[in-house]
Amino acid sequence: MRRHTRKFVRTYMTLTVALLGGLIVFNALADPYNVYPAVHIKALLPHKPNNDHRRAKAGIVRQQQGWHTVIMGSSYAVVGMDASHPALTQPAFNLGLNGGKLEEQLGALHYASRFDHEIKHVILIYDNQWLIQSATPSVDYLESPFNTRYSYIEYQGSNLLGMQSTEHAWHAVRQWARNGPATDDPFGRRLTPLIPQGKSQRLIFDDFLASPDLARPVDGDAKNLDLFQQFGSFCLERDIKLTVLIAPSHISLLEHFENVGYWETWEDGKRHLVTLADELNQTYPDAPGISVWDFNGLTPYTTEPIPTLEDTATRMTYFWDPGHFRKELGDLMLQRIHAPDDQAVRPFGIQLNQDNIEPYLIDLRRDFSSRPSP
Repeated sequence: MRRHTRKFVRTYMTLTVALLGGLIVFNALADPYNVYPAVHIKALLPHKPNNDHRRAKAGIVRQQQGWHTVIMGSSYAVVGMDASHPALTQPAFNLGLNGGKLEEQLGALHYASRFDHEIKHVILIYDNQWLIQSATPSVDYLESPFNTRYSYIEYQGSNLLGMQSTEHAWHAVRQWARNGPATDDPFGRRLTPLIPQGKSQRLIFDDFLASPDLARPVDGDAKNLDLFQQFGSFCLERDIKLTVLIAPSHISLLEHFENVGYWETWEDGKRHLVTLADELNQTYPDAPGISVWDFNGLTPYTTEPIPTLEDTATRMTYFWDPGHFRKELGDLMLQRIHAPDDQAVRPFGIQLNQDNIEPYLIDLRRDFSSRPSP
């Protein structure tokens, strides 16, 4: 009886070790988070969730070389900013993080500076919610190399044996086998549409504006300004030019800010941001400097009509939802900061400074208050 028991245990242990070994080999070869470039299958790279996980973006930071321009920000940057745009000094990369908080941007910038990148220009897409709310970093960030306090052992274990990593590995393999579309471009921008085919864009807008995140208490200004000071100081100390683009919002989001009482805090956030950028420029007079642009004026882009609820086919030209703008609008933003005197895009966006911030906010408030009723 004991002999049969020992045989069963040996067989069970052998099968368990073999299965675990096979799982490790599979996850290393599929490598959904770009951790093992020496062994992974390169053909799978376009089909991996590179923009959905911090670990995957960190892997790309390690593998690519020589970036001169880096675009950073939340999902607004991920879906709307094209790092291959001719206005940018190449090579450039979109290092945006879906749902990324300002603390995560700082961690990603620190991490990128450790590798073979000669970063000369950082474009930070400043999320309007950062002007209002602070937020703790995501678990995905805390478990990634972007976080200096991450656990290396847990990181490797989850990459090779984790259920989530295995699911993402299978997804990449299936997409490759089906010759499915790439999830993002080689420069880090998401290509997968935000709106499924056959779904009303009006419904997407309504769901976005109903999010509990857009009704949270105001609590972010002081913490985010401290993080921005660290971010700006890091750039200027290394002779990196920092261009801050306050993300354009569709007018429906500005209406929401007005309705929930965010407007004044939103304005104050811009004032504080401009003041801090000016102080940093004075502290580092020989550095390339920080410029702050706002793209929230009422223009044909930000007041684009939303399709009706019954219309499931029409897609807007410049927005996916009230906050996420499309590449078409991102291109206009890059063209605007690259060629400020270009009349084709001149009405869109303004470079803010201590002299024009107050008149600009007054004009924006006036234009918003005198707009036609929605």
